[in-house]
Amino acid sequence: MRLKVAMPVIAATAALIAGGVTTAPASAAPAAPTASHQAKATCQTWTDGVTAGVSCNTSRKYYAWAKCKNGSTVYGARKKNRKWSYAYCSSVASSVRTYGYAWV
Repeated sequence: MRLKVAMPVIAATAALIAGGVTTAPASAAPAAPTASHQAKATCQTWTDGVTAGVSCNTSRKYYAWAKCKNGSTVYGARKKNRKWSYAYCSSVASSVRTYGYAWV
């Protein structure tokens, strides 16, 4: 009777030793975060009615754009690292209708 009880225990122990169950070592480091989990850039926009601006906290290049009331679209200079990009509707004798920013 004791042999019938001991055999399954011996078989299970052999399977564990042979690698039937694997566990991660206690010192394993967590995986690096994926791009979707990394911090995203935040941008601040501004307008005074004739000029539109944007500043973003990223090393990726961006620029401001504005659609003016006279139908023109104007673009700011490409910037990065919290520098301001300005799009001037005043350069086409108009004012800002809508504005925003885009990535290069």
